[in-house]
Amino acid sequence: MVAGLRLTELVGPRYPDRGENVKLTCNFDTDDANLYSVKWYKDENEFFRYMPDNRPQIQVFPLTGVMLDESLSGMNHVMLRDVAFPSSGSYRCEVSMEAPSFETVFSNHNMTVLSYPQEEPTLSGVQEIYSAGDLVSVNCTAPASHPAPDILFYTNNDKAEDWLIERGPVVVHEDGTFSTSAILRFHAERQHFQQPDDMLELKCEVVAPPLPPLAVSRYVYLAGPTTNQKLAQQNYRNHGASANIISLPLIMLLLFLL
Repeated sequence: MVAGLRLTELVGPRYPDRGENVKLTCNFDTDDANLYSVKWYKDENEFFRYMPDNRPQIQVFPLTGVMLDESLSGMNHVMLRDVAFPSSGSYRCEVSMEAPSFETVFSNHNMTVLSYPQEEPTLSGVQEIYSAGDLVSVNCTAPASHPAPDILFYTNNDKAEDWLIERGPVVVHEDGTFSTSAILRFHAERQHFQQPDDMLELKCEVVAPPLPPLAVSRYVYLAGPTTNQKLAQQNYRNHGASANIISLPLIMLLLFLL
């Protein structure tokens, strides 16, 4: 390799969101030697070429998955507009020197376009209070994403066993995203509920690596004296507040009449 010719870095996002504009930057050092060309490839197919001595200096080659913004692309970078799932792949920057050596250095960058969920998962079918022996049946629905999501359930941070879970089909949407749902079923037992509040946390976690996981939780209670007392106190506070609000105008009216 010719002394001084170095490709110092190839920078770009690893997991961009679908629809984003992506800038890939290729920095190099020619040590004052003459640059012949900078070429960009996706999966071994050239889509961009910069040659400083040519007119025009830039050439663009159509390629599936690559929507190039030529006005924002140049010697050290390319701008990809509105990336989509076909934009995923291995990108290579290749730098070559002038004759007679035509020495070349290159570097690769892998990029996978994802579709990040636009909403939280939903947990439905949850009752506030269960008696011992009641059937707990809760549904978790994962929002659309790419790649396809999977659903995990936890009870008080303990992962639920697979035989307690009924998994629905993975739905493929027209835009290439996926969604799914699952149901957790088990019979409530006293040992499921933690003291001193007789409380159980039901948690649904949606995982679709490399997307960050999403989770939603609900807290439920075991029917019994402790729970009934709490509900009675809550009702008392609510009714007491209402009584205070209602009685104030009445007092004002009586004072006026006097």
